[in-house]
Amino acid sequence: MCWVETSSTIILKCYERRRYAVIPRSRSDEESASRLCHMTVAGHRHERIGGEIRQEITAMLAGELKDPRLSVFATISEVRMAPDLKQARVYVSVMGPENEQRDTIKALTAAAGFIRHELSERLQLRRSPELIFVLDRSEAYAQRINELLRRAKSPGT
Repeated sequence: MCWVETSSTIILKCYERRRYAVIPRSRSDEESASRLCHMTVAGHRHERIGGEIRQEITAMLAGELKDPRLSVFATISEVRMAPDLKQARVYVSVMGPENEQRDTIKALTAAAGFIRHELSERLQLRRSPELIFVLDRSEAYAQRINELLRRAKSPGT
């Protein structure tokens, strides 16, 4: 944890929680700053469970899901959990043509019940979240931006 002092406030950065807090100068002692940082531990449960779900679904894609529609080049790029843990958006990156990407998302959606059951057993969750599989197009978007920047930098075009 570190902080930056200004004339009227202290800006606190907690590295382990990746949070910033602005504390008025009257409450500027280190103890209250530390307490403020650690009060948000319960607020990160959905992020931790999202990371665990990502790891488990990646392991299932590696060998447990036997659907022929699943692409070899499908990876789970991110899992975003709702704070109430009832819904999870699973972002899937698929390298391949458009029809293969659609088939992969359809196969994962068809296997969602099995995946939820396995997640509840492996992570020992009382209720496993509803899984919504979304095609992640961020890599193609980043490549397009890089191409545009490369064109803008070249003096000939």
